Amino acid sequence: GLQVHDSSQYARGGARDLAAAFGSGPWPKVLAVAEGGAAARAGVKPNDSILAIDGKPVPRAARQGSYARVGATLALLDQGLADGHATLALERAGKPLRIDLTGDRGCASRFQLKISKGLQGRADGGYVEVTTGLVAFAPDDAELAAAIAHELAHNILRHRARLDAAGVKRGLLQNFGKNARLTRETEVEADRLSVYLLDRAGYPMAAAVAFWERFRRAIFDFGDNTHPGGKARVAIVRAEIVRIEAAKARGEVPGFVP
Repeated sequence: GLQVHDSSQYARGGARDLAAAFGSGPWPKVLAVAEGGAAARAGVKPNDSILAIDGKPVPRAARQGSYARVGATLALLDQGLADGHATLALERAGKPLRIDLTGDRGCASRFQLKISKGLQGRADGGYVEVTTGLVAFAPDDAELAAAIAHELAHNILRHRARLDAAGVKRGLLQNFGKNARLTRETEVEADRLSVYLLDRAGYPMAAAVAFWERFRRAIFDFGDNTHPGGKARVAIVRAEIVRIEAAKARGEVPGFVP
């Protein structure tokens, strides 16, 4: 129920603007608090500085332009909340504050926005990341949700862990042989599961068709060894929509089968 940020994650030269917007100080800060969430109920507020979690000090500042300190602080928070509870040592307006936080069950993935003109998204098992270019490219929330659902599906299905366990190489070697075949299988699964996620979230399933149609025209997507081409992806999504609608017509709750 909270977002964390730190001055080290931003580019150099913005210290004055950061201080004006969020206040100064050497500690990571609470960027935002979800209304009605666990952090808000416990009394955490935006701009609170985070000094320690369960008695463990937050990591030292990272190099400028690095997300390392924020990532390490969030990892410390995850460790603290592993048993459902964590004690936060905060500082607010120069005064120390202790807050006992009881976590809510929620999505295991974190979501972040990368400043880039590229039309890209990625998932690493813990994070889902999309670029500002992709957000601007989507004409509405439903099509943006379709893109995010594809990346979230990778995390839900533990694709990175599966590929690692199979010894799939990253980089150039991922485009050949077994590496490419297994990677392509995960992409198809993510396309299929994304439709179920859209439907469960209340978005029209057709948004996935619209997004991939738009995407393939924008980048002339003919596919490669690791990803199906645009037309193939649209066909995959359409087929899954048919399965879901048929299950609903039978009075069943649609269930994804890998």
